[in-house]
Amino acid sequence: MEEDINEQENNENGDKPYDLTGIRSITGDNNGFLEQLISVFISSISADLQSLNEKAKLGDWKQVSTIAHKIKSPLSQFGIDAGGVIGNLENQDGFNADELHLFTERLNALLNDVIYHLKQEFPGND
Repeated sequence: MEEDINEQENNENGDKPYDLTGIRSITGDNNGFLEQLISVFISSISADLQSLNEKAKLGDWKQVSTIAHKIKSPLSQFGIDAGGVIGNLENQDGFNADELHLFTERLNALLNDVIYHLKQEFPGND
């Protein structure tokens, strides 16, 4: 029975595109601080993603690289596995514009999913 409960918890966490374990270790039992960090994360990632999309649309891949580098650390802190997409956008070695646009679309899908789930879990961040 205990095994079933642990398996269920893992499955529920497995459905989320992030892992807040690291962030919770920083905030401890302070839920207000946790929600504040989540709010800042959502706001900054949303703005950075919008900027990344604008630069990608213009074909300004150097700026896309800079933005990808900027968001790499926060994604890691929130336990978000960008599946190499961030690294590909950051380094861009051997990729053409079509491939870089595809990586941008994948990053958009991932981060929009993250933001959606965070807002569901923490409704005060709409």
